[in-house]
Amino acid sequence: MANMHARQFTDGRSLVGEWDIRPSGVVYRNAGIDTLYQAAVQRGQATVLANGALLQGTEPFYGRAAKSSFYVNDPDARFNGKGIDDLIAWGNPAEGQWDNLPMDPAVYRRLRARVVARLSEAGDLYVNDGWSGRTERSRMGVRLITESAVGAVFAHNIFLRLQPEELAGFKPEWTILQAPSVKAEPADKTHSEAFIIVDLAAQVVVIGGTKYNGQIKKSMFCVQNFRLPLKGILTMHAGASEGEGGLSAVHAGLSGTGKTT
Repeated sequence: MANMHARQFTDGRSLVGEWDIRPSGVVYRNAGIDTLYQAAVQRGQATVLANGALLQGTEPFYGRAAKSSFYVNDPDARFNGKGIDDLIAWGNPAEGQWDNLPMDPAVYRRLRARVVARLSEAGDLYVNDGWSGRTERSRMGVRLITESAVGAVFAHNIFLRLQPEELAGFKPEWTILQAPSVKAEPADKTHSEAFIIVDLAAQVVVIGGTKYNGQIKKSMFCVQNFRLPLKGILTMHAGASEGEGGLSAVHAGLSGTGKTT
């Protein structure tokens, strides 16, 4: 690995303690790529290819688990004075509608408790603090707490990185708790062993049962699509380019269709 990727991490034990997570090992906060690569290989989570890329198998999930993604249906939650039912068009699997699935708060608390318990048992943990959104008006601080060094690599690459002077006083608006080794049970009714749960009121995402790290990005993408319209900002799955004279063009399309190339 190139030395440019090496960086001294700071101890994140006090940060995970806020969630009653009590790991026995080291809590790596915003560790450099060298440290994370080494941890991923040593823990058997991934291998390094000849070209320096990190390879992780994510079977049985090679993409997002759309049918196992949920929002906590909290009847007491309020957003700009509105209840959650006023802002989310709930899906209904019985009618083939798999978007915006609701989850009972009791089931959510049970799964979150299992993830917290696992993170306390995992030994070493990885914390990555970063920004989702570029402008002061749109961005929010995101903290990932995970047992997966590969997940921390993903967060390091996908979120905007903090400047050194921002690290000490960083207060995340959102926290992601990720424990791929925790699998849902049939009684949880998550439609698979995976679960991705967004708690809009508490501003927490809980991910378990899947090693597909795209769920980290996709969960924050969904959160931004919820919060930014409440601030009067239109969200789009699009790219943009600026031509001569300051004229801009918006490029909309599905993933992989060339919006940013």
